[in-house]
Amino acid sequence: MLKRIATLLACLASAPVMALDHAEFALKAKALAAQPFSPPKSYPALSVLTYDDMMALRYRTAKSPWLEDGKFYLQFFHLGNFNTHSVKINLVENGQTRPWVYDKSMFEWPEKFHGNPGVIPEELGFAGLRVHAPMHPGAMPEEFLLFLGASYFRSRGDGEWYGQSARAVAIDTVLKKEEFPLFTEFWIERPKKGDKAVRIHALIDSESLTGAMTLDATPGDASVMRVQMTLHLRKAIQRLGLAPLTSMFEHGEMSLDLHGDFRPEVHDTDGLLIETANQERIWRPLSNPGVLLDNAFAMDSPRGFGLFQRDRVWDHYQDIGARYPNRTNLWIEPEGAWGKGAIALIQIPTNNEYMDNVVAFWTPEKPAKAGDTLSYAYRMTWHGHPQRKAELWMVRDTRIGRGDVFNGEQATRFVIDFEPGVTPCKAATTQPVPHIQTSSTAKIVENHVDCRPDGGWRAAFNVVTPKQGAQDLSLLLLDVDKPVSETWSYTFQPEHEMRR
Repeated sequence: MLKRIATLLACLASAPVMALDHAEFALKAKALAAQPFSPPKSYPALSVLTYDDMMALRYRTAKSPWLEDGKFYLQFFHLGNFNTHSVKINLVENGQTRPWVYDKSMFEWPEKFHGNPGVIPEELGFAGLRVHAPMHPGAMPEEFLLFLGASYFRSRGDGEWYGQSARAVAIDTVLKKEEFPLFTEFWIERPKKGDKAVRIHALIDSESLTGAMTLDATPGDASVMRVQMTLHLRKAIQRLGLAPLTSMFEHGEMSLDLHGDFRPEVHDTDGLLIETANQERIWRPLSNPGVLLDNAFAMDSPRGFGLFQRDRVWDHYQDIGARYPNRTNLWIEPEGAWGKGAIALIQIPTNNEYMDNVVAFWTPEKPAKAGDTLSYAYRMTWHGHPQRKAELWMVRDTRIGRGDVFNGEQATRFVIDFEPGVTPCKAATTQPVPHIQTSSTAKIVENHVDCRPDGGWRAAFNVVTPKQGAQDLSLLLLDVDKPVSETWSYTFQPEHEMRR
């Protein structure tokens, strides 16, 4: 009998431990939604810590959970500067959950704090976390994923730099005072030997909603994440943004006013890429508009969308420290049918490179009402590739300048360069025809397509527009009425862009 019990216990000990299921965290979020919103504990006195203080106040590698595994391990961010609300951290190991408790000894302390230990309270939580792992076989672990501030998180592909951020959810962006939901608690599951991904669960809370997010993150040349999300709405939301992305665009190749900067371009990403359900590819180059631009691309169940840094030539940026050509791209692929809605692109004027002024997300057509529950999933790919589609010429550059005068009216000239495809333009048997669409008040007065020396097509056109008012423009290359390029799309603001 004792032998049988011992055998049974041995079998139980060797049985695989099941990963935690997203459904149990969705239930936690549902229970939370039944209660009034209660902000997590905050330490506003720590806002006096500067950016340099936070850079110096680093987590000690020797204190990192799972460091001995030689693959995935964790580190944590100290509270301070802009991040003063505490998040709870739980580690899940062999099916058991234990809290990871703050201790001052976990951090390397700058010299300025040694004589005044009272500045930092003894009992704190953490501001966020970061995950380290090898980015390719045989490599040493390095940071590839972090969660810090509100419900923001970042990742990157191998060799790429952090740039744009993702968020769990966006609420009423630019419509009124924006609400920023918070990550309040994390559960990180310890990967087993041979696992290629780490699973992280998070609770989200705000005045208008609660939520549960489960993220399975696999680092690599392209770091891939599967996200499961469940939201419970406490209040009606005018504009609910799903899978939101946040980036920075200060100026680029088509900016006519460079703000006195010696650098030709300054941006984390230079365009929004969209693929519709019928596989049309739309490329919208980003800008730093004179006034806020709020565009919506209405469609049914998109195949994907994302912000991209397609221009990866160092000479185009001339910034040694910022490494703009290496900023990561992010592509969102919905799982299942998301139904009718729109991809929103919001561009906010800025005069510096320190403010994220570009936001993109999916917003459902169906109104978000109090008491609603939304469950959806999507795949995120962080990488440095242009997301080329073999059969389509890819938009590379957009340039804007003063055009010719037609019948006494000053035109604006647009030049769109397409990346060389499998067959260079010199070897093409036919020349594509530009299909241009404009707002009703704009008038195309000249257009043509030319073969560039590097093998790509160049489409150029002159357009006469009213001196004020936004003008929507699009261009597509056709070969015998068949699309052979991405659709270039742009909102032109004559009174703000033609200032010289």
